[in-house]
Amino acid sequence: MMTLGLLNCSSKKLPVRSPAWLMYSRSPRFSQQYQSLLKKASKVRILSAKHGLLNPTDVLDPYDFQLSELTGGAMARWIKKVREAILIENPDRILSYLSSGYRVACNSLGVPLEEVNGGVFQKSAKIGSNGKMRRGNWIVCWPIEWLLVLIASNPRGISLSKVEGEICARYSDSGTRRCQIDRVKKCPLHIVENGVIRNRYLKVGQDG
Repeated sequence: MMTLGLLNCSSKKLPVRSPAWLMYSRSPRFSQQYQSLLKKASKVRILSAKHGLLNPTDVLDPYDFQLSELTGGAMARWIKKVREAILIENPDRILSYLSSGYRVACNSLGVPLEEVNGGVFQKSAKIGSNGKMRRGNWIVCWPIEWLLVLIASNPRGISLSKVEGEICARYSDSGTRRCQIDRVKKCPLHIVENGVIRNRYLKVGQDG
């Protein structure tokens, strides 16, 4: 039996190009829903007002677009697009975490949705952009936003020594400095090679 896990995107997004599961992970609620569905479903897909039905690995640029901006014919086309994409997945069962707006829109899909209930948010109230999210058996530790932007603004890469210098200029505490440098190296957004760090999803020649 193929169980499809369905959740909607978040208005809280990382400020840099990244795959969907990372882009929306700035939201603690999204992170908890996503981790929950990874355990419950055969596949997980993400509903986006702008992009329709997303695979978590689909790489996105930051954007600002709300479901409420889809009106009339645009909403009808979005529903048709999402329905067709779900039917291609051919699930036997669909488990969903949907906000009220997405739940109303999905009532027109004509596919059976089972809403997942349960307190999945209480144990991690503060994940946020500076917190932690479990991915498989390891922990993702996010550097703070200015650091993500700094690295992504240099498509060809930025020297690790320069990043370390920026961190040292901003923080006087040695423990904080080590923590931020370690976060950069562990973050799945980044590739660190030969003393150079870059956003793995940003193409060379593309603006940050």
